[in-house]
Amino acid sequence: MLRLSLMTMSMFIPVIIKIKMEQDMEDALELYGEMLDLAADAGFEAVDVTSMELDMIGKETVKEYLEARGLKVSSLIYSNQFASTDEEKCREIVEGGKNAVEQAIYLETKVLMLVPQVHEGIEQFSAEEVQRALIGNLTPVTAYAVEKGIHSVIEDTPDLRLHLCRAEDLARVVDAIPGQEVVYDSGNMVLVDEDPIKYYERFAQKTAHIHLKDMMEVPETARFADTAEDGRKMTGAPSGTGMLAEAFPALMERIRENGYDGYLTVEFAKDEELGYPDSLKRAKTYFDRIISDSEISVRPFFDSLEMREDRENGHCYGIYMREALQAFAAKGTKQTAGEVYETFLDCYKHTLSGDDNFVDLLDTLRGYEENAALLIDKQRDHYVHSVNVFLLGIRIYQNSENFRKATAQFLGQKGELSFSGVQEEFFFRWGMAALFHDIGYPVEITNNQIRKFIRTVLADEKRDAEPYIGYHKEDCLTELPCRDQKLNFTAMLSRHIADTLDVREDLLENTLAGFVADMQSNGHVDHGYYSALALLQHYGFMAEGDGASAKIYREAVLDAASAILLHNYYKHVLQKPPFALPPLSAERHPIGYLLILCDELQEWNRQAYGIEDKKKVHAADCKIRMDAGCLKVHYVTYGGVLAEDFCAKKERTLRQLLVLDNIFPGGVTVSATTRSDILLSDIRSDREKLPRPFLENVEKLSRRIHERYNEAQRASHPDRELQYPDWESLSDDLKYSNIRQARAYFGYLQAAGMYAAPEGDAGQEVLEFPPELTEALARKEHESWIAERTDNGWKYGAEKDVQKKLSPYLIPYDELPEDVRQMDRDAIDNILPLFHEIGLRVYRMR
Repeated sequence: MLRLSLMTMSMFIPVIIKIKMEQDMEDALELYGEMLDLAADAGFEAVDVTSMELDMIGKETVKEYLEARGLKVSSLIYSNQFASTDEEKCREIVEGGKNAVEQAIYLETKVLMLVPQVHEGIEQFSAEEVQRALIGNLTPVTAYAVEKGIHSVIEDTPDLRLHLCRAEDLARVVDAIPGQEVVYDSGNMVLVDEDPIKYYERFAQKTAHIHLKDMMEVPETARFADTAEDGRKMTGAPSGTGMLAEAFPALMERIRENGYDGYLTVEFAKDEELGYPDSLKRAKTYFDRIISDSEISVRPFFDSLEMREDRENGHCYGIYMREALQAFAAKGTKQTAGEVYETFLDCYKHTLSGDDNFVDLLDTLRGYEENAALLIDKQRDHYVHSVNVFLLGIRIYQNSENFRKATAQFLGQKGELSFSGVQEEFFFRWGMAALFHDIGYPVEITNNQIRKFIRTVLADEKRDAEPYIGYHKEDCLTELPCRDQKLNFTAMLSRHIADTLDVREDLLENTLAGFVADMQSNGHVDHGYYSALALLQHYGFMAEGDGASAKIYREAVLDAASAILLHNYYKHVLQKPPFALPPLSAERHPIGYLLILCDELQEWNRQAYGIEDKKKVHAADCKIRMDAGCLKVHYVTYGGVLAEDFCAKKERTLRQLLVLDNIFPGGVTVSATTRSDILLSDIRSDREKLPRPFLENVEKLSRRIHERYNEAQRASHPDRELQYPDWESLSDDLKYSNIRQARAYFGYLQAAGMYAAPEGDAGQEVLEFPPELTEALARKEHESWIAERTDNGWKYGAEKDVQKKLSPYLIPYDELPEDVRQMDRDAIDNILPLFHEIGLRVYRMR
């Protein structure tokens, strides 16, 4: 299992200053604790510890601080002048190295990282002399580490004077030392212009630890920067923003394929725009996604894909396509999305050759969204979105055997394939459908602009001019002259869909022929309809070509166009009378099925353009897992949450549209960042006001509040079944309420002239609350509860209804029934015993 840890060396500098320059150990320890708090709050489970920390703070204190935060040690870093030739210094180095081995054992880590530092005058030694000295000093330390069961690792050191940065130099030293292993650093080798992935592959079998570091070029005047071989200055960059961003996805795939099962230590560089807490969280989230993506990587798909042009004409289109998608997966920008579009069309330029480039239509879509959509209420990105849909579909194909079987079965029924095999046939059809399924959006945007403008002109909600887009010659869209006949797209789509979905062709053709009129009367535009027509129009020339070209058009392109039509049409037309179709199965129309699924799920990294959409919280990222027949999608948000019913609505929509069990027998689940997640994060960031034991146990305390509530319910009503028997059964609203209550306890104490602190504080301990204080705080608890419920949209109702957010207790404290007031008193009476459970006591302020 790949796990993330954090290298805190850059964050440790203020601690060094406090100790070395200001001689202030108390402040230094406070800073050290805050540094570790940041690591824990960001979600890292371990840190790399330096021998400097142990020397300055003491190994017992370091271990105590780590354990208090639940942090493990991923490696111990021991730095010294390993290239020294001074005999006395060499003895000191070896002795210090052996001591570091013992310290690693004490800290319960299996990795000791040996970091060579330069010594004065090293420039006068040749590369061979420096490497010989390194080997001489590293060998006894590594031998001792191996004897004690510790992995001794060295890295491709960035200081070029040590001659350890090039792969051949590192190999020369490592191979000369029995038992010596490597800590792979993803960034250092760029200083000598070597490829990070090839570098890893060379040392993969000897890699016992990994550092993930992004790099960027900085001005020559920059401090704390390394000098590259060509004279440029470089330093670490915020993760995913620098020179390694495009390499990380492919690198993570290699790491996973190699079977590495250890920590991945993030060499942290602060993003100045975000500050420490958010920078750390962003770095953690970034690599979490890269790791998650590597589990459902596209690389195996392309490793097994044999493209016809590659096989017959010696091209490398499969490699180009893989690299373009990996670059997009790493950055997700409009630029990398554009490269995916262009690369896909390049792969099939011989098949799809024509007078113009389909990318022009994509540029039109992008321009409309970025400019025209600013004038309407609802509009989000579809340019980057379509590439994300394409990427997600490839991952599902690769990781779902059931979907691959459904695709093979469908294509097998269609006779001879047009490409190299089932996989490329899928790839072509899926690319045409996914990448171009929103190409008709400018029509929908234009329609929405017209409607909004007319509403603004009328300035009257009672009147509606009902404007619509109409055509004098609609058949120009639905037909195309072809030799001595006309291609009728309505008939072609109807025939194909009727055949695949087993519906009446004449009924479908009549319905589709009247679809523009239906849209006009209903005041909406289905961009999927126009996207399907655009695809068929643009590549209609293929029907005039040779037999192979015409076959691809009438089968593969038509299949993609029908999928594009279905991604909206299935729900809004075919699942309603007179068709009333059930959920679509993958066996019926695999490309249509996959497009509906991926289009519904792809909600992250979508820029908002519309006026109202810009005000909403949208998913910034997404974690997807596919294993044991399950599909799990978790949307990540920052600074807010998605609509309360978002996840349930998403699951319900998918089940209404698609037969999920055949492809995902383990189920499809959708989750998202919750209000309680954000509240917990905010509380843990509030270090100045809250004692550390509370910060470390806030969720545990919240759970205990719920457990004590249940205990009280059992005592009062022993025969009544508990409504929420455990924490997991609570809605997020109720979890939030418990977390809010735990946080509020500290405000109550402050109002009463009290405070919470660890046991042993010098203050006068409070052993019980007097009745009048309990009553006053119970009243305050009820007022706090009303404020929290109201903020969450609850209203007064004679009967409690959780779904409708109604409660009969949103009334003043004095009007509550006695048993409900007692519940508020119980909450206050629980403060002292609950605090005792997490190592806190309550004291009177002096």
